[in-house]
Amino acid sequence: MSMSIKRLLQILSMISLALTFIWGCSSGGGGGNPPGPSGPTLSFQPDSSVPPSTRNFLDLSLNTAESSTNLVVLDLSATNLNTAAASGVSADLQFDSTQMDFMGFVKDTGGVGIGLAASLETSLNTIVMGVHNLKRSSGVLGKLKFRFKSGVQTGTIAFSPSLRYIGLSGDILPNSPLTARGGTIQIKN
Repeated sequence: MSMSIKRLLQILSMISLALTFIWGCSSGGGGGNPPGPSGPTLSFQPDSSVPPSTRNFLDLSLNTAESSTNLVVLDLSATNLNTAAASGVSADLQFDSTQMDFMGFVKDTGGVGIGLAASLETSLNTIVMGVHNLKRSSGVLGKLKFRFKSGVQTGTIAFSPSLRYIGLSGDILPNSPLTARGGTIQIKN
């Protein structure tokens, strides 16, 4: 009797393998039909009025791995920040709150110890952001998240001139040489 059960299991295994092969071959993979149209995609165009810099520079870029057409994730990256004199950065970002909602900020634990950002109650178009305990002078510091409002296809995010270094003792350093570049996000159909 145990021999017949063993034989039955072998037959079932062969049938399962044959069905897998048949379904795999009949899925249309080898046909001459081109693939259908793809869905909407996101793009990010950096602000061309702010040239990139090799020192004291903050930059936004589209995080394609974490973004979708519903949620835009922008990486906040640094290039050669002065970590010898400063332990953090303070920045205000401007965006049009009639086009997008600010969904939050997530610090990169490899880049900073503390990272916070929030919209001002008195001006929903302004995000006040601070990162502290910089762990490296270059690389990703965190992620800003936005959601387009219904029917909106484009939105711009810009750094305000109030960009400042935070000193080792927590004070704002005067005459900060920081520059930063935002850009425009667009949904393309």
